[in-house]
Amino acid sequence: MAGLLLIGVLAFSGSVHAQPAGETDSDTVTADMEQRLGRSVGELDRILQERGVSEERAAELAREIETIRTDRAAITTALIAAAKTERKLGLDIIALENRLEALRQSTDDIRASLWERRALLAEVLAALQRMGLNPPPAILVKPDDALSSVRSAILLGAVVPEMRTETARLVSDLEELGQLTATIADERARLETARGQQAEEQARLTVLVEEKRALEQQTAQTLAAEYERLTALAAQAEDLQSLIMSLEADIEAARAAAERARIEAERAEREARQARLDAEREARESEERIARERLEAARQAEEAARERLEASRQRAEELAARQTRIAPLTPFAQLTGQLERPVAGRTITAFGDDDGLGSIARGDTMQTSSNAIVTAPADGWVLYAGPFRAYGNLLILDAGNGYHMVLAGMDRIEVSKGQFVAGGEPVGIMGSIRLAGVTAAATENDSPTLYVEFRKDGRPVDPARWWERAGTGRT
Repeated sequence: MAGLLLIGVLAFSGSVHAQPAGETDSDTVTADMEQRLGRSVGELDRILQERGVSEERAAELAREIETIRTDRAAITTALIAAAKTERKLGLDIIALENRLEALRQSTDDIRASLWERRALLAEVLAALQRMGLNPPPAILVKPDDALSSVRSAILLGAVVPEMRTETARLVSDLEELGQLTATIADERARLETARGQQAEEQARLTVLVEEKRALEQQTAQTLAAEYERLTALAAQAEDLQSLIMSLEADIEAARAAAERARIEAERAEREARQARLDAEREARESEERIARERLEAARQAEEAARERLEASRQRAEELAARQTRIAPLTPFAQLTGQLERPVAGRTITAFGDDDGLGSIARGDTMQTSSNAIVTAPADGWVLYAGPFRAYGNLLILDAGNGYHMVLAGMDRIEVSKGQFVAGGEPVGIMGSIRLAGVTAAATENDSPTLYVEFRKDGRPVDPARWWERAGTGRT
């Protein structure tokens, strides 16, 4: 395109050099301008060629981004699925622990009942001893031996009718005690299996988070470098285009002045040279028209190239923006009764309860397990991610329309400020102990706790409206 512009300029140059000897100064000025214009056009042509190459690179980068976007979406899906699995395992572990506690309580109750009725059982066993059977066993140390002895007493008819009913109750309690002992052993084995599976899911989530972070960094660096190159080339092209337009105006003004001087000098010779001047004027006008058309074509081509470059830049920006969602899918206010809790566990302090420090709780405090995965309750932008006083690591998510979500008490945060996260996506990991700044409420075994607070226009609101209806998680 710049080559056409240069041809038009050279055509003008040829017509100027054909002027009479009396116009040498004007010709020299115009020739100097044309040389400057030629150099500028050559430089513009070089920049436009580089921009053409950069356009090809931008298109190639767009294709790479599309591929990366697909891979990244798969990683995000895997992260959410793994987080759900880890959450279910955490809930299973809590249920198993509660089941074991209930079984242990039932065992203690039966042992206490047997101890209270030890006199009756001793009387039955003494009767058996008098009949010549084995010595009476310890009923609390070896309940199976006691059960066998009592059954033998019933079969032998050694128990008097008045004691037969109480003896039958003893048999039932001893049988239940044996069953509870076996059930406790089974439940402990299931608990150990679930804990092993939870540890595997936590390790898998850690690997997926690191892979996603590395992918984001690589894509952002490549895209930023290409944008910087495109911006620099565009700035150079615009500066040269302004210079070329200025030189064209100067050349046109110089030609007009030379034309007026030439007409004035030739007035005395007009009759003798009229025919030649008419022919020269027609030829010159034809050349000027062709040159103007070529200049206009060059300008139009340059404008088209600029439009193509802008379109490529916009496509690259659109593709980069589509790597992840950049806005919540559903307004936060419409998600009532649909949000999953960020951790698997139970709520030990709810919104509006006494926080243990003489104030009213402005959010929910959830007890969870060591190294539990923390997920985003809903879509949002990361406003803050880092340590805050005695609360451990603090995360603030902007859910849009004046809503914010605050999560405190994590040992590690896996997202950064300005990042957009999807609901259910892992954002952090709990530690192994409770942080004093999170809650004053006592917890079993000093388990870690996560503080969750929802805000609307800067004021705390009750999170209970947004949690899933399947269960309150409250104990």
